[in-house]
Amino acid sequence: MSTRSRTALGVTTLAAVVATLCFDPFASAAGVVSITPHTLENNVSLASGRSLTPVVSGGSTTVPTDATRVTFSVTVSRAAASGWVAINPWQDASGASFENFTAGSTASGTFTEPVGLQNKVQFTNSSAGSITLTVRITGYSTEVRAGDISPAGGSAGQVLTNTGSGVQWQTPSDAYSEYGGFQNLTASPLSVVSVTLPAGAYVASAMYEAFTYSASGAIECELADPAGNPLPSNRNTYLSSSIPQVSGSMQVLLQTTGGAVQVRCHSTLGTNAIYSITLIASRVGAAHGQVEG
Repeated sequence: MSTRSRTALGVTTLAAVVATLCFDPFASAAGVVSITPHTLENNVSLASGRSLTPVVSGGSTTVPTDATRVTFSVTVSRAAASGWVAINPWQDASGASFENFTAGSTASGTFTEPVGLQNKVQFTNSSAGSITLTVRITGYSTEVRAGDISPAGGSAGQVLTNTGSGVQWQTPSDAYSEYGGFQNLTASPLSVVSVTLPAGAYVASAMYEAFTYSASGAIECELADPAGNPLPSNRNTYLSSSIPQVSGSMQVLLQTTGGAVQVRCHSTLGTNAIYSITLIASRVGAAHGQVEG
C-alpha cells in the first residue's frame, strides 16, 4: 500500500488512508510522458535507516534535464521487518511519499515526485531491518506548478524570468518618473526633463504646464530616445496674454536598449517657459504561460 502521510509513530491513520485514496495532488497523470521503464536500482540491499539518492534526469536516465517531476515504480522485497520506504526530492522531505511493507512480503507502488537538488530523488529505508529495493523510472513531466517556484532570492510581485543566459527574479512592471521645474525656453530645443531606463519596452508619458510672457506665444515639445532621436510624439501648445498658462501632454510607446529618455521643448512664437513637467515611463509586457496550482 502506498501513502503520502504518516503519524509520528509510523502508523497510517484511517483519515490519512481515506484522504490518500480520495485525493492525492501528486498522483495525477496529467502532463506525464510515459517512457520505456528505466531501471535505477535493481535488487539493491538497503540496511535500516540507509538511503539511496540516484540521479533521476539527464544522462542515461532517458528523462530530459528540464523535467520537473519523475514517475517511478518502487518494489520492496525480502523485508526483514515491517516499515516503509520514504520517497522524496533530495534534501526536501516536506512532501514525502511512502511505500508500506510488512516483514517477509513484497510490496510495490507507483509514485510521482518532484526532481530534487542536483536532479536527485531520495529513497530511505525507515524500517528496523534490511530490505531489497528495485526502482524504475516509468515517466516524467515538464509542467511547472505554483508550488515549484521558491520565493528565495525574489521579493513580492517579482517573477522568475528567462534572461537568455539564465534566470533571475525581475519585476514585470516598473514605473520611472522625473519632475522638472520652471525653465525659460529659447528657439533651440532644450532638454527640460529626462529619466534613465533599463532595457525594455515602455509607455512614456509627459505632462507639462507652459507659460508665456508675450501677447501670443507657442511652444513645441517632443520625446526623444536615448540616442537623441525624436519619437513620434511632438506637441504644439499655443498661449496668449488672456490664457498665459496652458497644460499639455504627450505619450509614446518605445523600445530601448537602455539609457535616458528626455523631453525637449523650444519656443516657436514669443517668449515662453515651462512652468513644470513630469515624465513617467512604465515598462510594458508580462510573464505568461500555464502555471498549475
